[in-house]
Amino acid sequence: MIKFFRNIRRSLIHEGKTSRYFKYAIGEIILVVIGILIALQINNWNETYKGKKTAKISMQALKFDLNKDLIALKKVIENSVQDSSKLGDLKRRMSNDDLTLDTLVHMARFEFNPWVPLSISFNNNTINSLRATGNINLLPKEVQETLLNLDALQHEYLQSFSNDVRIYLDNTILYTRSYPFKDVGHIDPKSKLADSIWSKATLSSLGAELNGLIGVKYSNYYELISSLQKIKKETQTLVNFLDRHE
Repeated sequence: MIKFFRNIRRSLIHEGKTSRYFKYAIGEIILVVIGILIALQINNWNETYKGKKTAKISMQALKFDLNKDLIALKKVIENSVQDSSKLGDLKRRMSNDDLTLDTLVHMARFEFNPWVPLSISFNNNTINSLRATGNINLLPKEVQETLLNLDALQHEYLQSFSNDVRIYLDNTILYTRSYPFKDVGHIDPKSKLADSIWSKATLSSLGAELNGLIGVKYSNYYELISSLQKIKKETQTLVNFLDRHE
């Protein structure tokens, strides 16, 4: 094709038809430009198609991750509410005017659960991949904004949870210097040594120690449940957005 156009130009020059040559050259340039524009448009169509396909696959993977998170969030929230309720019951019983030392010792020795609140590991492989590749910009605007807000809430929760657990563990270390827990890492709560330790407890000293530990853990649960409920709500909102864009 190029050789064909070249021959036409030579023929026009040899025949001295300069004006026709320039008209032909301009026409040839226009054809080339049109061809380039068409090629660019086709390339844009291809890129747009590939972008939509990538976005669809990403949103499907994201929805899969989020649904797993919703299941985990529901479980952690339910367990946290149950344990928090038990702590509330202990606080109410400790506040009774007829509380005896024996009752308080039994509560501290056999009823109080010293384990730290359960955390959650979010499934963030998809969002990390979207950020690393820049493909997050291919997602619908409302999905992008909600996803980034959810990611921020998750990071804020994990940081807060880590700080709260550290504070709680510091308090448990102080507590166990005087009173052994009933769980792994401590002596048998029904052993002779445990009996000897607990026999030295007083209503005021044990009450103060246990009250402080319950207070820290109860406060941690309050913050944990509140944060996880916000995350659960935002997660469900994002899932709903993804459903609309399927």
